[in-house]
Amino acid sequence: MKKKHVYMLIVSFLLVLVIPKLTFAEGLVDVKIGDSGNLTDSVKIFLLVFVLSIAPALFIMLTCFSQVIIVLGMTRQGLGTQTIPPNQVLVGLALFITLFIMSPVIKDINTHAYQPYEKGQITEMEALEKAGKPLKTFMLANTKDDTIATMYKLTDEKLPTKKEDVSFIKLIPSYAISQITKGFITGLAIYGLFVFIDLIISSILMFLGMMMLPPQIISLPIKLLTFLSIGGFNAIVEVIYKSIAT
Repeated sequence: MKKKHVYMLIVSFLLVLVIPKLTFAEGLVDVKIGDSGNLTDSVKIFLLVFVLSIAPALFIMLTCFSQVIIVLGMTRQGLGTQTIPPNQVLVGLALFITLFIMSPVIKDINTHAYQPYEKGQITEMEALEKAGKPLKTFMLANTKDDTIATMYKLTDEKLPTKKEDVSFIKLIPSYAISQITKGFITGLAIYGLFVFIDLIISSILMFLGMMMLPPQIISLPIKLLTFLSIGGFNAIVEVIYKSIAT
């Protein structure tokens, strides 16, 4: 065991000596800013890797994904089907519903920000500014004013007179909280329908003297039939879409 530890120390020491030389070798990585003020390819790759590493968090916080997945989760819980549909199916469905709802914003960003930047017509900062405008408009339309006011109150800052002047630092948590709240409200309305069916089935079984029979055995197929008769997940997607201002 001691020899093994010695070998590990030697290997670690060699890595410490070799890695810095490889990393900072002349011409291997260029982190300089070009003469035109644009970022070099090395810096762009570094920024791209950084953005990809936080992409899941950005997708959840800047889109309606949280509201969609909460509504779908509460619908499944109200049906009482446990893990059917599975979590992977619900997450995948929520992902594509989110992309469908956010498609006008994505199209706007692609037209006015990404395409001009790709053609070299605007700089990186101008592209970010143009990309932020449609996203900010969407987020403001789906964020409650009192939530934004709470964020400014916590930091002892004055609330802007125009909603367009709200900073992204205040808007992002406000938007996320609003989406979670709307998801619970919509999910609770759907969940209440299934609870009402459970109460009716329980009352009927009690009236018939079948108190030993679990109500879920009878209520589950009835809830599924009722859910499918009113449109199933088609109706749920329609409710979600109409609850989000596009």
